[in-house]
Amino acid sequence: PGTDFTADGLEIRACAGGALLAGKGSSASLTGCLLFRCGAASQPAVTLKSGASARLRQCELDSPPGIGVQLDQAASAALALCSFTSAGKAAVAARAPAALTMEDCNVTGAGGAGLMLVDCGPEVAILRCTVTGAAKAAVQISAPAQNKTRAAGQNKPEARAADAGAPQNRRAGNSPSQNIPPQNGSSTTGPDKNSCSAENSPTENGPLDKIPVENGPLDKISVEN
Repeated sequence: PGTDFTADGLEIRACAGGALLAGKGSSASLTGCLLFRCGAASQPAVTLKSGASARLRQCELDSPPGIGVQLDQAASAALALCSFTSAGKAAVAARAPAALTMEDCNVTGAGGAGLMLVDCGPEVAILRCTVTGAAKAAVQISAPAQNKTRAAGQNKPEARAADAGAPQNRRAGNSPSQNIPPQNGSSTTGPDKNSCSAENSPTENGPLDKIPVENGPLDKISVEN
């Protein structure tokens, strides 16, 4: 069985390890609490591990150096009438299948996104909340990194196949048989000089497979957040 924790009017200040760390199967209920400058750049002020749950009502999370509240997979949190001020990173971050409900909350001056939701679905509900002055997006929604990696690599085998075929075509176009000099005034067997073959129609930038791409291959173009 898990552990239940209840606090009303509790103040926690300058704790580098975070104000609350809830493990699997545990639950916490905080009302009217102040969490000031708790956590670190890599340690959220409130961490809910997988299977943990928390309810925060009328709480203030002020100046956490990193994330304010972080929900791991399968964690759940209900945040109501809470304020998040000057978080070093996102004020609230959740990863599916976490369940998150935020009602009447204010997020001000987050150093990253106001809210960061990774692969989340209908388990997340944001109601009557305000996000002001976030350094990045007010709400950032993204897929897991492993899915992005697979998507970026899908076109690589095709690109390699196309590159592998290009030299073969160039070698075929320079076949030695086309360079045999005429004998006894006979005509050559090569292409007609007036024909529209690729060999006799140089492009401005050279052969198509040699034209440089300004931004590089599509699967290598980075998108700035």
